[in-house]
Amino acid sequence: MSQMQEGELKEIYRQAWQFVQKGQVKDALRLALRLMDIDKNNPDGHFLLGLLYGRKGLTAKAKEHLSAAIGWKPDHALAYYYLALILEQEGKLQEAIWALETANWLMPNDEKIQKALSSLYERVEVRGFGSPPVITVSEQIPIFWRVSSTLYLLLLTIILIGFYALSFAIILAFFSGGALVGFWVFQKSLSIHLAVYVGGGLIFVGWLMLLGLLRPMLSVGEPVGVLKTSAEMPRLWRVLGEVAHRVGAQKPDEVLLVPSPTAAVIETGGLWGLPISTKRCLILGVALLQWLTLTELKAVLAHELAHFRHKDSAWVRFVHHVTERLFQMIENVRHATRWWWINPAYWLLSLYLWIYAIMAASFKRKREFWADRVAASAYGSEVYKSALEKVVDAQFFGEALSQLFWDLVKFAKPLPNAFDALRQIRRSVDPVEVKRLRRDIWLYERRSIFATHPPLRERLARIQGVSGATDNDPIPALIVFEEPKKVEEEVSRFFLQVTIALASEYNDEVTVTRYL
Repeated sequence: MSQMQEGELKEIYRQAWQFVQKGQVKDALRLALRLMDIDKNNPDGHFLLGLLYGRKGLTAKAKEHLSAAIGWKPDHALAYYYLALILEQEGKLQEAIWALETANWLMPNDEKIQKALSSLYERVEVRGFGSPPVITVSEQIPIFWRVSSTLYLLLLTIILIGFYALSFAIILAFFSGGALVGFWVFQKSLSIHLAVYVGGGLIFVGWLMLLGLLRPMLSVGEPVGVLKTSAEMPRLWRVLGEVAHRVGAQKPDEVLLVPSPTAAVIETGGLWGLPISTKRCLILGVALLQWLTLTELKAVLAHELAHFRHKDSAWVRFVHHVTERLFQMIENVRHATRWWWINPAYWLLSLYLWIYAIMAASFKRKREFWADRVAASAYGSEVYKSALEKVVDAQFFGEALSQLFWDLVKFAKPLPNAFDALRQIRRSVDPVEVKRLRRDIWLYERRSIFATHPPLRERLARIQGVSGATDNDPIPALIVFEEPKKVEEEVSRFFLQVTIALASEYNDEVTVTRYL
């Protein structure tokens, strides 16, 4: 957008705000619509429309535009304030308190906001209370699915044990075979050097395989992010408690905020990669919240917490994560030995592991369908469908943001708030183009036997007609953060640290030294 257009937008907004203060709603609305014609994603334009529609009694449209204003400008204090007034009228007292608290943090000296907040506290008597009781979802997985999945998991476990047994048997064969062959060569040739060379070579290959087998058992990768406790983020943890109760699952033990547009659950800790004495961890991408409404976020969280309910996070870590490490073990053996292609053990284990990986991926896809079913039952199939579509949209822009941030770091120009850049990128892209890209994904997304997630079109088809319809309230998901901009800046600093660490791995000394 040119400076001339920006100046024109500011002038239109100034004139419209003067009409608002004079009570001339019709003239203010005309200018607000003109402002939106120039820039349909302008946060001030959305704010004006929300304010004016609210005064005309069109609360649904008012809430939609005020929520959009917050989405495009998370520090828009007045948008939070007027959104809170509407939420209070609708009886959504918890969300109204959240919105007013955010407005108060953004404008701490505003008497109007403080008075409204104090009045609302008195009304609900207890800080943050006011939502109706949550009804637990009684969704049940068909008995056939339960039995087949249990048998599937049992088979995977048996095959995994078989892989370790076969690997150790082959390693033992290399050790004993190396010793026997070395002794035989020494007897036949009476050459100690040749015996050591032949027998020691076999023992060395066995040693490499043993190291590759033990390494993934002794070292399990842990997720990295900004840890947030319930004391630091009571709103987010309150939402997690509500969703967990609704889907009949346990709350996570810890929450990690990451910059990417993603949400996932994982079991951390444990013993040798086994699900013993682990912690339930939720990984939540701040970029994802830029797209979702509060209801859609709850649906996404319901999907993730359903993995806790079905013990997926523990078993998938045991099955899929270990599988990846075993692939790495075989690759380590291949790179460490010069004549790996004539090693029959390498090919036998590779074939065995490829078969196991296909079965493990299939198991993971089935668990994804289960979690989708729970989320759709808890918050409605239409809400969850909308959330899945927005996750796809967020991934488009998330990749662009990562590349932009990497480029800026290389030029020693870090962003204090990476999500401001994300919103600017979004505003520059035509929404019609985003829908086209999303449609192309549905049309050309292929189902792979190694994919851990089913194609999006299959996931959407599976949840059609699931009961549990819920209205998709346009309240932005960012409301779960007490201080949205502060959170964005904190995660942006984390993003910078991760990028620097990646640069150091690539031996990019120029980039790293600029920040030391």
